[in-house]
Amino acid sequence: MNLKKRSWIPWCAASIVIACASGCVNEQYDLSKGIDMTIGADVNISVPVGSTEFIEIGDFLKIEESENNMIFMDETTGDYYLSFAGKEPFSTTIEVPEINLGTTQSEEVKVKLDIRENAQLKDFIGEPIGKDLIDLIGRSEFEYDIPPTTQMPIIIDEELPEQVKDIRKINLNTAINFNFSISEGATSLSDIVIAFPKFMTVEATQTGLTVKNGHEVTINDPLRIESGKQPSVSIIIKEIDFDKMPVGMGIVSVDGKNRVIIGTDSQPVSVDVSGKIKIDLYDFSQVPAEVGVIMDISLDQLVVGSAEVKIDASETVEDQNIEVGELPEFLTSNNVVLDVYNPVIRLDVNNGSPLAASLDADINAFIGEESTLDSPIHIGANGNPGTKPISISPNTDASIFVSRRGEHDNPQPGDIDIAVPAIADLIKTVPEKLTISNIVVDADSDSYLSVSPGESYECAVAYGVSAWMAFGPDLLIEYSTDIKDLNEALNPGGDGETSGEGQEQGGLDYEIDLRNVEIKFNLHNSIPLNVALKAEPIDVEGNVMEDVEVKLTGDVKSGSAENPAVCPMAVNLKATLESIKTFDGIKLTIKGTSSEETVGVVLNSKQGIQLTDVSAKVSAGATINNLLGE
Repeated sequence: MNLKKRSWIPWCAASIVIACASGCVNEQYDLSKGIDMTIGADVNISVPVGSTEFIEIGDFLKIEESENNMIFMDETTGDYYLSFAGKEPFSTTIEVPEINLGTTQSEEVKVKLDIRENAQLKDFIGEPIGKDLIDLIGRSEFEYDIPPTTQMPIIIDEELPEQVKDIRKINLNTAINFNFSISEGATSLSDIVIAFPKFMTVEATQTGLTVKNGHEVTINDPLRIESGKQPSVSIIIKEIDFDKMPVGMGIVSVDGKNRVIIGTDSQPVSVDVSGKIKIDLYDFSQVPAEVGVIMDISLDQLVVGSAEVKIDASETVEDQNIEVGELPEFLTSNNVVLDVYNPVIRLDVNNGSPLAASLDADINAFIGEESTLDSPIHIGANGNPGTKPISISPNTDASIFVSRRGEHDNPQPGDIDIAVPAIADLIKTVPEKLTISNIVVDADSDSYLSVSPGESYECAVAYGVSAWMAFGPDLLIEYSTDIKDLNEALNPGGDGETSGEGQEQGGLDYEIDLRNVEIKFNLHNSIPLNVALKAEPIDVEGNVMEDVEVKLTGDVKSGSAENPAVCPMAVNLKATLESIKTFDGIKLTIKGTSSEETVGVVLNSKQGIQLTDVSAKVSAGATINNLLGE
């Protein structure tokens, strides 16, 4: 801090001494004859000085806004705030895993009709078919029920991806095909009903089929089966409803892992075929001993199109660094305890997934490779200790404010506040960088969601740290500034080495021995800090001087722009003639602390200090050589 050069102290002293001496001399008398023309005098001078200009806090604390400085001023209010942001937003991809329900299944089902059990035909097995035989038998057509054991078992036993914790419904588009054939002759099938399990919903994709109750398919017209003519029916399985499955099937935990189990030895599941088989003896060359109808049933792979599931997907994100940047000297000295009233970490989250997501992370502060904390600060519910969960709703943007006091400025609907008192510890010792590590995004669903396996969704997080320059009770800021360039003022006409020696005024040769200067003033403080001042003398090289005594008395109380504190102060300077030759100013050490009244009050550009009613009292000795000035 440079003050304007003022030379009034020695010149006032000299002028008064010279005036007194000149007034006592008879001009007709030759004082040089036999008389020592050197005289000495002690002088006390009191001078009113006035007041200084108002020194704004930005100048007083050297808060300089630059490209790399992290202290900024709100253009509207003038309030100062600390801010440093991360780089690019970090993101993670949440993927819905594939759900595999097994490969293609097929079953050849043979329906055998034992003609030998027919009382009307058993005696004619092997006889050639003709009108006479038919007349003897009495008819050519016979009808049989398809046995109830005519079925295709369904067996599914597949491990689920660990992210899938439950399934309610699966939507499919899987075909099950029925191909009918006969070993010899011909036959007709009628009143055919293909019954699927009740937990399946099917759809007919061809004419002549009717679906009842969502899972029973009736073939409306008889099917004629003969050699070279093999009719087929295709049905689409559209849905599997796990809620309709019997106990013991569906999602079953086996050895701690979830599996889809459908159909077991104790609980078989099948597609059942019922109806009637009609044979006409005229379709055979002789009365057969048995008639075999073959149903070749094949089930395509169960490819899941979409599903109603509960997902628990956990993704780890690469560690992030936040460079703190430059801060003013008063915040970076070794003894500083930067107790910021309410620092805030803001997380702007874009959750593009249909899943609710939660965030956990560790935050640390470093100078070089050394952490300034005993242990990292955890945010999120899964720490020890944990915090309130950091939760993000599905398909939404959210702003999350992690702060010391659980509040932030200008809250908007949907903002989430999370109180973490330890956040203030991050910058109590001003670090070079902050790190965000062990970042885990946990996408979870307590309710069932309709998703498509294989789909992916992005969750991105932008982040930054900000805090109004308002302080808590543990604040201690300390820095030094020099009040210098006083040497020339105290040694007019000299070069820092003469210090008033050999000066001339009106033909007089004199020397001034400045012994004591007492400066009194009122310090008007509108900065919301209690300030303790320590003054030390420095020479023209900036070194602290041992042979000059500077004493500063008075307490600087905190104030405000509207109501500055008026603090009487006094500075007392004692020096010898030799020490004044190199004395250049005062090294002022400033310590700022908070008080109960100033906790949470923001530093503002309108705050500052001003000195009023400045007066100086000078005690000096003057030696005049050659009083007559010859």
